[in-house]
Amino acid sequence: MNEPAPGFARLLTAVGIAFTAILFRPSVTLAETSGMQLAQSGSAQVQPGQPAAQQAPDDTTPLEAVTLAADDDFVVINVEVARTPEQREKGLMNRDELPEARGMLFVWDQPLPVTMWMRNTKISLDMIFIRSDGVIHRIAANTVPFSEDLISSHGDVLAVLEVRGGLSRKIGLRPGHRVHHAIFGNGR
Repeated sequence: MNEPAPGFARLLTAVGIAFTAILFRPSVTLAETSGMQLAQSGSAQVQPGQPAAQQAPDDTTPLEAVTLAADDDFVVINVEVARTPEQREKGLMNRDELPEARGMLFVWDQPLPVTMWMRNTKISLDMIFIRSDGVIHRIAANTVPFSEDLISSHGDVLAVLEVRGGLSRKIGLRPGHRVHHAIFGNGR
């Protein structure tokens, strides 16, 4: 049997890859230009907790993907992970903006009641308080910039995800929904 010419074989491979990309592309309902992807359930392209190929601003800390499971959809955002007391203390203070597809995940060693505030934080945030199993316990939406009022988890949580103010409502996220990341044992 004759082998196809090398150029023709490359063309067939390229066509096959393009067809596969079109066939398995998730549907996007939020602006892809912001980097936020909303995929229908069951999409093989949603890979929770995998490191993203980006870097955090003003830092060499790599970003990690976090998947928010809201009703029948998955929203993937890239987050900086604050694991140390120093990183948690600094948080998103003094940032002028936070893109819609970005956030910060604050992680503690064990579940505990957590209080947060907005001191020196210039932008409104949604604070998503997450239990150790990845289930959202509480959401403090549209927090007030520069406020020193304490914002409580109202229970034991392992992590807090901060995203741009209003994002939770925009994507229909609420308590009882799930967050996927390796720290919750439900992501990579």
